[in-house]
Amino acid sequence: MTIRMIVDGRCLQDPDYATRGVGQHVRALLRYRCREATGRSWHLTGVLDRELPPLSQADEDLFDERRTTAYLPSGQRCVFLSTSPMTHSPLPVARLLMRPDIPRAAIVYDFIPHDLPQRYLSSQKIRISYTTCLIWLRRFDHFFPISHYTSRRLQELLNVDPRRCSVTGVSVRESLLPPNGTTTMPDSFVLVVGGGDPRKNPEVAIAAHGGSSRLAAAGVRLLIAGGYPEFMQQDLRAVHERAGGRADLLHFLPKVSDEELRACYTAALCTIAPSRIEGFSIPIVEASANGCPVLASDCAAQAELLDDPEDLFDPNDSETLRRRLEQVVLDPAAREQICARQADTWRRFTEEEVGERFWEAMLRLGSAPGPAVLRGNRPRIAFLSPLPPAPSGVADYSFATLGPLSARADVEVFSDTPGARVPQGAQLVGETTALAHLHPRFDAVVSVIGNSHFHRREFDLLMRYGSAAIAHDARMLDFYRFLLSEERALTAASNELGRTVDRDLLDKWCNDPGTLEALFLKEIAQASNPMIVHSPVTKDFVEKNYNLTCSLLPFVPYRRFDRQEISPDARAAVRRKLGIPDEQLVVVSFGIVHPVKALNECLWAMEMLLSWHFPVQLVLAGHATRSIAKAFLREVRFIGLEKHVTMFDKPLTDPEYREWLVAADVALQLRTYQLGGLSGAILDCTAAALPTVANAHLADACQAPSYVRRVPDAISAVLVAEAIAAIVAEGLHLRRPWTELQALLEARNFDVYADGLLAAVGCG
Repeated sequence: MTIRMIVDGRCLQDPDYATRGVGQHVRALLRYRCREATGRSWHLTGVLDRELPPLSQADEDLFDERRTTAYLPSGQRCVFLSTSPMTHSPLPVARLLMRPDIPRAAIVYDFIPHDLPQRYLSSQKIRISYTTCLIWLRRFDHFFPISHYTSRRLQELLNVDPRRCSVTGVSVRESLLPPNGTTTMPDSFVLVVGGGDPRKNPEVAIAAHGGSSRLAAAGVRLLIAGGYPEFMQQDLRAVHERAGGRADLLHFLPKVSDEELRACYTAALCTIAPSRIEGFSIPIVEASANGCPVLASDCAAQAELLDDPEDLFDPNDSETLRRRLEQVVLDPAAREQICARQADTWRRFTEEEVGERFWEAMLRLGSAPGPAVLRGNRPRIAFLSPLPPAPSGVADYSFATLGPLSARADVEVFSDTPGARVPQGAQLVGETTALAHLHPRFDAVVSVIGNSHFHRREFDLLMRYGSAAIAHDARMLDFYRFLLSEERALTAASNELGRTVDRDLLDKWCNDPGTLEALFLKEIAQASNPMIVHSPVTKDFVEKNYNLTCSLLPFVPYRRFDRQEISPDARAAVRRKLGIPDEQLVVVSFGIVHPVKALNECLWAMEMLLSWHFPVQLVLAGHATRSIAKAFLREVRFIGLEKHVTMFDKPLTDPEYREWLVAADVALQLRTYQLGGLSGAILDCTAAALPTVANAHLADACQAPSYVRRVPDAISAVLVAEAIAAIVAEGLHLRRPWTELQALLEARNFDVYADGLLAAVGCG
């Protein structure tokens, strides 16, 4: 059996924690995992922050998969582990913390900021942030304090049952363990491993050393590790001087490697751990592992590691420390005694011992039966999308989806569209906010994402919190470059391709979509769970290039035509209204007029059909910019097709657009690039049972029926003309294939789509 564990991995990205005790502890635990003898295996999903530095390769390898959000569809079972709950915002993982069916565990290091607020909670903003983390900490089911002292503070502050705490300790890094069988003769120095934080309290050790004439006479140096900056060194040298110490016996080490630190431990006469407060004392166990005796302050976390009170001192009492230091350093017998009683201290804190304690408790948590689920309840869905009256095809599609979806689930809709409308059964909550992502009442959150400004807020929330996401567009270049920023587009493209992308390349992609190498879908795919696409081509691309799975829901033609509307009599009436002669062969290209629709090839195909004596008329049922229209008409005149091409100087109304779908004999929908994108125009032609010629990639992306005839993607005017001629030869242009259309709509309608959507988001 495999247990899935979602791990908050932000502390391994954050430079403030990745290389310090927090990051080292988490790294050791995840490396160890659980013994195979348990009969269970673990699948670890790391939740990361895309705004923090990327993980190192070694840290990437700790996880089986990595995601940028913590969203998990309803019904999926897992265990959640927060590796550093007091240092990073709980909001990105809040949904997991509010799901009663997910066991939640947290590693707890200390409550030092709470206990020393004047030092660590110096501003209102910091106090609010810390208090927020403390409040959210209550929502965890099990805790892994790193010491018994931290466990007691946790119980005192949050009234936590001791049975919900498993004290692990912190392991000694293997790089700090001495090679087997090695011994080193002590050198004439005492070691303090500190850091820039005042609570590390090196002053008491410096004063004790400086005040000892016996240590000075013996030439015993004091080495301070921790990378202290020069201004702090000056202050500490002054402490040493005031105590009577010799300047030549006080040394500050620069930042040292593990190998250098281990050498210091093995050579030191004694290590002093003078901290005023700790969550755990790593220097004590590191020194013990290397056979170095330790004198430690009697703060609670350190006192629990050393059994003999003689090895402890008051962190404010430099005189007592001086006497004990002289005894340990200058009396070999006393040193032997302290080494003997501390010799096994570290053995409880090997990576194996600490890992066993952690993973055994995690196994119990992950194997516990989940809470009973109430069967028969309707799922509750938060749905975020633009809606009518926004002039957006995606808004129309969402509206059409919401009716059948609301018949199957309780749907609350969030939309930034002014005056948004929803069908009966759906509840319009209001503007798009984080409430949808954070409130525990929703079984699933669905964000609708498209390549326009209507989706900006949905996108931002998706990036932060995650959700199921319906990705309507196969490429998001315009959204990234013009709505986010050019820098964001460059970064996204570079990350997607694994190489640097410059502005010139962005310009090239914008001017010629056929050269586009990046679809700008990777971040969306990483944040979504699942990402839902409408094209099998896009699905294959995402899974192959991003190594992420996504769900395929075939797009539903949302314009509908009844049989009477496209009957021969109705078509003849519309053609008369539009002034189309009975004998004329009307070939229509629907949608925006743009060179990527192979306009020149369309014209030459018409010229060829005319040469074959087909009375053809090409109609462009869409709008063109002034510059595109000018260039196109120039080509029309060059070929001599002025009387055989119709285009419009303004966008068609919806009724006008429908009339051309009824009146047309053949549709012509071509695209010069192959990116997996859908064509709303092909879907409209499909819904009208209109025989269509399309290039193969575009038709396959739309999962078009057989009355959409494929031509090769290397578009040839000859092959286009031949495909149109074949449709006419079969008489298909005179009769609409109603039976095939009905079979398609049986499989592709909004009822089927709603069922598929609920299944994809875990509510089916």
